[in-house]
Amino acid sequence: YIVYMTHDGSTFPSLSEIRALADQYGVAYDTEKSQWEDNHIFSPYERVIYMNCLDAMVGVDFAISVHVNANAQSEDISGFDLDYCAQNDWSAESRVFAQALKDKLQSAYPDSNLWYYEDSWDEAFIVTKFNTMPSALLETGYYTNPEDVENLKKKSWRDSLMQRVAEAIDTVFTED
Repeated sequence: YIVYMTHDGSTFPSLSEIRALADQYGVAYDTEKSQWEDNHIFSPYERVIYMNCLDAMVGVDFAISVHVNANAQSEDISGFDLDYCAQNDWSAESRVFAQALKDKLQSAYPDSNLWYYEDSWDEAFIVTKFNTMPSALLETGYYTNPEDVENLKKKSWRDSLMQRVAEAIDTVFTED
């Protein structure tokens, strides 16, 4: 598989670069979106437009948006959140991947919490509903939970988690 990172944690394309790519490849975008600002923050809307540009450029089979969650009310909340948009053109394909990843996470981390959401259009995250390809969003833990933080600091734990993601991708793309 070829993996394209849209954001490495510190660098990302500028708003003008994203717009230029979108215009060059005929990717639709809404210039009136409030998230569309040249403020050195890679907003979810900018990220999804950039993903759609990559799709137009190279043909992306699937997008997974990987994050770390937070809960300001309680440091006891921990575990994974897995979301996909259940009401767009890619829902069926997104569901197959999300279910495969859910199974892999439950098997590998049986003592961890896992929240699984089949989001309606109104509930879905921007990065799962405005894509031009199947997609899912994975929250890898809570930075407000001390145990999750310790896990996320460990390269071996992160590698193991991403291995589960790779296995889910492999399951989906080798079933054909």
